[in-house]
Amino acid sequence: MSEPEKESGPGRKLLLHFLNEMSWPMLFPLGLVSFLFFYGVTNSLIKFTGREIASLGWPVGPVIGALSALLLMLVVTVLKLRHRD
Repeated sequence: MSEPEKESGPGRKLLLHFLNEMSWPMLFPLGLVSFLFFYGVTNSLIKFTGREIASLGWPVGPVIGALSALLLMLVVTVLKLRHRD
């Protein structure tokens, strides 16, 4: 019996192909775009719930945006550096 492929599924193969072909300097713009995305989504969700952003005691949007961008950049780095057979 042959072992199933670790990278099964066309979506996963396509994503890994894009990450492998992406150059390392493109990691910073990816992090910047993801920061702006998560920052905007967080602020929009806060406004959607009816709360004032200024009424919160700490800057929720930038903190969640920065943490999400760092997490995404870490995941992309791990996927780019993974051991390929």
